[in-house]
Amino acid sequence: MENIAKENDFSICQKPFCECEIYSDGRVYTCCPDYFKEDYYIGNIFEVSSFDEIWYSDKAIELRQKLLNNDYSLCNNDICYKDFKYGKINLSPRPAYPKALRFSYDNSCNIKCLFCRDYKEKFENEEKWNKLIDTILIPALKSAEILAITTVGEVTYSKHSQSIIKKAAKECPNLKFDLLTNALLFNETFVKSLGIENRIACIHISIHALKKTTFEKIMRGSNYDIVMKNLQYIFELKKKGIVPIVSLIFVVNSLNYKEIPDFIEFARKNDVFPLIWEYRKKNNSIKMNKNCEEYMVFQPYHRHYNDFVRIMNDCIKRYSENGIRIPNIFKNLKPIPKYKILINYLKYFKKKITFNKNF
Repeated sequence: MENIAKENDFSICQKPFCECEIYSDGRVYTCCPDYFKEDYYIGNIFEVSSFDEIWYSDKAIELRQKLLNNDYSLCNNDICYKDFKYGKINLSPRPAYPKALRFSYDNSCNIKCLFCRDYKEKFENEEKWNKLIDTILIPALKSAEILAITTVGEVTYSKHSQSIIKKAAKECPNLKFDLLTNALLFNETFVKSLGIENRIACIHISIHALKKTTFEKIMRGSNYDIVMKNLQYIFELKKKGIVPIVSLIFVVNSLNYKEIPDFIEFARKNDVFPLIWEYRKKNNSIKMNKNCEEYMVFQPYHRHYNDFVRIMNDCIKRYSENGIRIPNIFKNLKPIPKYKILINYLKYFKKKITFNKNF
């Protein structure tokens, strides 16, 4: 017999009961794939004729049943935020359609960040995805409160993502939008063109440096002055209450880690949420810059590791109770002797002595 929990049981992870995320290969997950110990997806959008076949698949039901039995054996609890944010939902193996969907498959972007997850100038297989808009993607939103177009690509650049938003805005009157942008093209003209002036729930801005020189090294192809101008427009939306949540995302690396305190202060000054992040390279599933390991200042093989630890610990001590988000791997870090850093480096790179000038 299926185990059915009560509504509002916050001891149970709610994501598999009310969320899903769609990736570029068509696979559908109930949360970030990194939060699973194995590649546990509940279906593939290219292999079905309706969203029912995914949301009520055997794997989806099995996952929910495990959680209802307090079995988290599939989960990578070391990095999961355990963000149980929904309240009144049906915690059942066969719940209603998701309240939130994340479309993470369109990787087209107008800039090329140094530490990018291999984004493309053109959306690959766009025609193939366009065919799914009316048959699966929009129907999947019938109970949704949030459509998130985040984690990949640039919404202000993608014609496909914009067509999804326009159609969803018309057909799903209760739907709001959660958007990620690099802010180069995110301005009043863009927002009005989609007809979503009062329907944006969140805006997340990737801004990996505050100093112009650092910004130009990392966010290649962007324009610092335009971005700063557009940030002020977004901050004004937050100030007026038009957009409830605005966050700034700062991906830490060896080029920008010294700017972390200034970044946090900048976000606090403008009453937006600072999010410090690390880029992950798990099982080679994400294609990164080929020298990305040499920029990972938070790893104990990096020669600036102790300096990063000092800065990070100072920020945690000063701000941890004041609305900043920090990855679990950045917490409880301790400095280590320099000789151990060298040993770690030799072990990690298998004695390959090729130091990047930025390392």
